[in-house]
Amino acid sequence: MPKPVIGPDPEVVGTNGEVDGMVMALIESASDADSEVRKSFHSALRELGKKQPTLVLTSCEKYLHDHKKLDLQHRIILIQIMRDIVYDVMDHLPSELAKRIVRLAADEMTFKQVLLLSLAVVPALPEFIGRCLPMLGMIRHDNMRWVFSVAFSKFCDAILNYNANKEQAKDKSITIGRFSEPMYSAFEVLHDVWLNTKEIRLRMAVIEALGLMTHILGREKLPTVLEKLIPSIINHFKGKFTSDMLPITQGLCTVLDASTRDGDTLLEPQLDFILTHIHPLLSYVPMPSDHAQTRNFNELLRCFEKLCIPFSERLMAFLFLKLEVREERPRIGTLLCLRHLINSSGEHLQNKKELIVTGLKPLLEETNLKVKSTLATLIVAMAHHDYLHLEGGEALLRFIVDQSAIPEHVVQAAAAAPKDKRKKPPPEDEVTPLQLRTMCDNIILMSSRTIPCMELVPVIGQPLHRRRGIEALKMLQSLSINFHENIEELWDAIIPKLVQYLEENSCDAHVWAEKHQSSWEDLLLKFLSRTLDTIATEAWTIKLGEALHEQYTCCPSEPAVKSLISRYIGVVLRKSTKHDFLEKMLVAMFESVDHESQDEREGCAKGFGFCASSHLDTVIEQLKRITKRDMVRKPTGFLGMLKDKSEAEVARIKATIMLTWGYVTLFAPPSLINSRIEVHVMSNILPHFERVRETLVKENLIRCVELIGKALHPSHLKGEKVSLHRRSELIAFMEEYMKMEPPTTITTETRALCMDACATLIELEPTLSESDLHQLLEVSVACVFDIGLPAEGDTTTQALIDKARKSLGGLFAVVIRKDPTTTCLQSVYKHLSPYIVSLKDHQREHMMAAIHDVLDVMFQILDERADAQSSTDPNTNTAMAGFGKLLADFIPRCADPMLPVRQHALGSIKTLLHIRRVMAGDMNETDPIINAIDKLIQRAENGDSNPLFSVVNDLSKVLAKKISKEELLDLIYPLFEGLLDVFTDGGDGACVVINGLFKLRGGDLENEVDAIIDALYEKLEAITQERTKTGVLRAIRTLAVHHLDAVIKKLLSFDLPFAELVVDMWHTLSADQNLAPRILTELLSILDNSLPYHDQGGKFTHTLPPMKATRALKELFFVEETAQLAEDNYSDVLAQLLLRLASCVRLQPEGDVNPMQDAVDAFKQFLERSESGFVADALDATGGWDQFFSEMDNNLAFTTVVAQLCQHKPDMVPFLVEFFHGVMKRKFDTQRVLAVALYAEVINQQCAGDLSLMVRLRNGLLAQIMDESHIVRMLCMRGLGNVASLPDEHIRKHSTAVLSAVMTGMDDRNDPNDDITLEAMRTLNKIFEKVEEDTIRNILINISLRIRPCFEKDKPAVRAAAIELFGNLSQFGDGPSKVPFLEQIHSNLVSFILHLAEDDPDVCAAVARALLKLGPLLESDELTSLFEKCLGDGKSLHYAEFLAELSRVLIKDFRDKVSFYTMSTADFFKAYRQDIRCNAALFMGELLHSIPADDRRDITKEHVCGELVRLLKDPDTKVRQQAAESISLLYDY
Repeated sequence: MPKPVIGPDPEVVGTNGEVDGMVMALIESASDADSEVRKSFHSALRELGKKQPTLVLTSCEKYLHDHKKLDLQHRIILIQIMRDIVYDVMDHLPSELAKRIVRLAADEMTFKQVLLLSLAVVPALPEFIGRCLPMLGMIRHDNMRWVFSVAFSKFCDAILNYNANKEQAKDKSITIGRFSEPMYSAFEVLHDVWLNTKEIRLRMAVIEALGLMTHILGREKLPTVLEKLIPSIINHFKGKFTSDMLPITQGLCTVLDASTRDGDTLLEPQLDFILTHIHPLLSYVPMPSDHAQTRNFNELLRCFEKLCIPFSERLMAFLFLKLEVREERPRIGTLLCLRHLINSSGEHLQNKKELIVTGLKPLLEETNLKVKSTLATLIVAMAHHDYLHLEGGEALLRFIVDQSAIPEHVVQAAAAAPKDKRKKPPPEDEVTPLQLRTMCDNIILMSSRTIPCMELVPVIGQPLHRRRGIEALKMLQSLSINFHENIEELWDAIIPKLVQYLEENSCDAHVWAEKHQSSWEDLLLKFLSRTLDTIATEAWTIKLGEALHEQYTCCPSEPAVKSLISRYIGVVLRKSTKHDFLEKMLVAMFESVDHESQDEREGCAKGFGFCASSHLDTVIEQLKRITKRDMVRKPTGFLGMLKDKSEAEVARIKATIMLTWGYVTLFAPPSLINSRIEVHVMSNILPHFERVRETLVKENLIRCVELIGKALHPSHLKGEKVSLHRRSELIAFMEEYMKMEPPTTITTETRALCMDACATLIELEPTLSESDLHQLLEVSVACVFDIGLPAEGDTTTQALIDKARKSLGGLFAVVIRKDPTTTCLQSVYKHLSPYIVSLKDHQREHMMAAIHDVLDVMFQILDERADAQSSTDPNTNTAMAGFGKLLADFIPRCADPMLPVRQHALGSIKTLLHIRRVMAGDMNETDPIINAIDKLIQRAENGDSNPLFSVVNDLSKVLAKKISKEELLDLIYPLFEGLLDVFTDGGDGACVVINGLFKLRGGDLENEVDAIIDALYEKLEAITQERTKTGVLRAIRTLAVHHLDAVIKKLLSFDLPFAELVVDMWHTLSADQNLAPRILTELLSILDNSLPYHDQGGKFTHTLPPMKATRALKELFFVEETAQLAEDNYSDVLAQLLLRLASCVRLQPEGDVNPMQDAVDAFKQFLERSESGFVADALDATGGWDQFFSEMDNNLAFTTVVAQLCQHKPDMVPFLVEFFHGVMKRKFDTQRVLAVALYAEVINQQCAGDLSLMVRLRNGLLAQIMDESHIVRMLCMRGLGNVASLPDEHIRKHSTAVLSAVMTGMDDRNDPNDDITLEAMRTLNKIFEKVEEDTIRNILINISLRIRPCFEKDKPAVRAAAIELFGNLSQFGDGPSKVPFLEQIHSNLVSFILHLAEDDPDVCAAVARALLKLGPLLESDELTSLFEKCLGDGKSLHYAEFLAELSRVLIKDFRDKVSFYTMSTADFFKAYRQDIRCNAALFMGELLHSIPADDRRDITKEHVCGELVRLLKDPDTKVRQQAAESISLLYDY
């Protein structure tokens, strides 16, 4: 009796058969990791469910019940299976079982909500919702109502998301309208029934669901729905508006969003009701720390935002009406709402801006601080959205300003107000007067801006302006007598000269300012000085000074004029002797300066300097007072009402004072400098050099330093020596200032000023140290050369660049003049040299111009010294250090793309040669060889490549003649660097010179060959231009002309694999027909005499000599010119390369070294060059090139080569047989493999027509059949099998010896890969085709048993050969050995059937052919017919159908063998091959399914079914799938 279906706990209603366990096994494995396997398990259970629905359904139910914590995916899969089975058997599903399934479904829905949602995909929702709707009215429990409320919320959300992303959806026909009607039905239940519950949690869920439903309902239903829904939601806002009401607020916002989309006015009848009831909620403004309520309040603001879309006008009127209420909280809430709407709904308020500005005016008189604070934030938002430019906006701005001006006493009074300790602390949102004022201060600060204004007035001090200078001078001349009677004669003499100067130099104002203004001013100062000297009256001098001071007020905006006035006053003060006048005028002069003007600053500084020339101590003291008084930030107004000086103002004053110190020092009496420089000057200026940020201060400090340096120069001091002890500090500051400049741009004169200053300082004693000079030059060069080019037309920047370059050149000149030695020259050049290869044209041009100037300066100095020394010491001869390096660096620039660079480079070489000449004591200034470079400079104007190279080639001839043997190496090696020049022509130029030097001076380089090739190789690695590379290779060939043996030896010393550059060297040498034969002879000698490899206990490693020779051979024959060389030496090269191929097969690559590949490449190249394409083509066709690399397969490649030689060069075969006869006796087994393979193929090719060789070939193979190499033994098997290719009489002659040897080979126990066995079986197959039955009768069964294990070998070829051989034995199976051979067929039948559909197609084909041959021996016509129908040629096998039909035939014709077949098949469940296990599972299913029920008692069902279940856990997915499919067939077991 079957077990009852209904019970307290689920139980399986089984069949008591094997199928019960198999079903449960499928259920347990249903959630397989592989999706395809899961589908198979699902399909199998469904198929079983169709036959055994009660068993499968109750098994699933039981499993779910017993595994409460089952993985969700597994749970879903089982429920889906149950669903599909229910659909399949719905019509005859027992009612008790149906109820049980319904209960299970209900439990699962509540057990895991996630499961329900996972199943609720949108395309399935219409049907699902349709099933749920009838249930809604019957749900009574709040928990279940909550579940469905949440579920419908998720449904709505999913529907909206689905349609929002419809382009990604699979079913684009699903629209929101499709869900309108069913969702309306659900809405009525949720709103009319469930919303009235007392359970708060449920109400919240219902409101959320109802809100989302409004987006799904049709537009025609919304008015009716909204009429009752909105009051229902709003009525839930009872009591205090708290964060717990967030779901209600969100639900309301969702409804409003659905109702106002696209500006709909559906809510117009309820608008007043909505506003009246939700506005009071704005009073509950959250505290800043209450994040939950803040979120709720923001959602409320979004409700107003939604209403603003269609009802902006009514909403604004309502809100401004509410602002009239006097209570604080409603007004603050309303203002916050307005701020939110201005920020979020700008497009809907565009025409309401004037209304909003006007509506806020009454609030400007507000006294409540919180309301004021909120209003201020609203005004900021309005400003951001362009409200304040409207009429009335000024009043809002004034409100902000008024709050920013809250009196201090109000703030202090509020802060000092007594606090009642009994009261609670103030709330978080309390606003104090100080907080309000600070906030408005910040608002104003962000909005403020200043507008600088500057007025320009014509400068009357320019003499050419409207000829006012000339007219003024004439007027002065005419009035001279009125000034003083003593000056009339002087002025009559001087003023006409001044007028003449102006007339002669009348020009454009710009040219005047650049060329003449400074000279003009000097003339005026001298004119004034002579005038004062002539008058020589203190009173008149003082009166003139005071009059000049009054002129400051007449030209407040004319810096040039004020500057000249200051210098006039300085001249006047220099002539005065009255101390109080001096002090007063110095102060007045300084106070008159506009410190923003450099002109005025320099005028003041020079004025002080002029005064210092007569009154040094007075000026120094006054400067100290001014420094103390003005270089500080201090109040300058009454009671501090005005602001202190800014940092910028102090910086400008500092700049003036520092420059003044410089001019004071320069114009001070030389006799007083030594006593004043350290104590008074340096002590006052040095503290101001550190941490200078303002460019103005920095530049004037630098000018001060330069002026001090000039003041201390011996020429200024007229021979008196003064040491500046703190010079190093000044230079360090100059370096720091240069480093601070932007590296690639220039906007100031700082660089030039610093270098000028340093140039003056290094001329002072003592000489600057080497390290300090190095640092200075490094900084100076970098700050000038790294500047980029200015924009086109930017003359200002170009002028700054030119000035900086000029200053750098001046610095170099000072350095060289100070120390005109090669050491100093090298030091200077070291800093310039990086730019000689710059990619920027202007940098190279400037560099070569700079070094050219430096060399010219040095040559001038040395030449002058040489002239002086020649009279006293005519044998002066000094070596020039670095001569070769300088030449090498200049040479590439002689072919530079830029003409100025080429000219400077050639000029520099010429000057350099002259310097060397002078240092060597040669006073011949007209050296024709050196001076010939002038013609090269002229020829260099042609920028085309060929003329340039002609120039450089001629330059090499000059150098070859002018440099000594010792200097040659000093030039050669540095010149190699020029090959890598950044410009192609530069590298080519260097290459041309190198070739020229090798050609003319190569004989001097005998001991340098290795080093030269190493150096050139290094450079070739970096050369990218083919032309330069070719030139270098030809240079090596040129060198080889002088020293060939040394060059070849060096090339062979390079590491393997030969780099491309080494290969290029080989090619270059091999193309020379005089060199190539000698190279070939040397390489073949190495191959013949070198050990092929090292054998270190089974570890094989290469030896270098034969490897390098092999690679070199390949490169030799790469060159087309070696074709005849290959033909002349064909046999020797071929034999050596074949042996090399055999020798390398075990040599593994080591890094980039691959011996085998090198041998193959060399062989390929030889075949190509010797026109042996027939061999290469055959290797291409057979994959022979790859076979060379395999120790097991390289014999096949040798076989291919020998076959081609037999066909195309048969005359060589006897030579090869004879040559390789000796190779068989060598100790290197890989070479013996080659020899045996060659013998085997010669037999196969019928001895290339010379059958007299057969005996020697056979004996040679038989002699090696016991060779220690299994490959040799395997090839012996192959070669003996090739006897079948001979004529019949030769087969009969040799067959006995061959069969005996082959049977021995089948027993070879040292055959790891079954290669010998495979060859033995192939040999037997070939021999069996040519012999009679009586020849093998006695060994038939022995052979059958020996080959049976080979059916399951790993190697497909072995399996195929064994099966093929067994099939071929069928021709001998119908004789005296028929019965025992038939048993062998049955024993092997299952194996053959399973291999019929294995992965290897060759094995499958072999099985098919074997079954076709063996079928007739089984004496079953139906089986034979089946084989012919399904396995014949051209037939496409449907394996499953074939097995089904085969199973039926086997059961019918061989009933007594069925149990044997099943057990044999089960044995294959443990096969190591997954395809065999898979086929076994399929065959077992078909076989068991086909056995009639009455015949099943002879089968061990428990065993075979258990084995099938075990396959469900098989590691292979296909096996698990097939096992499941097979189990699905066993529903009645």
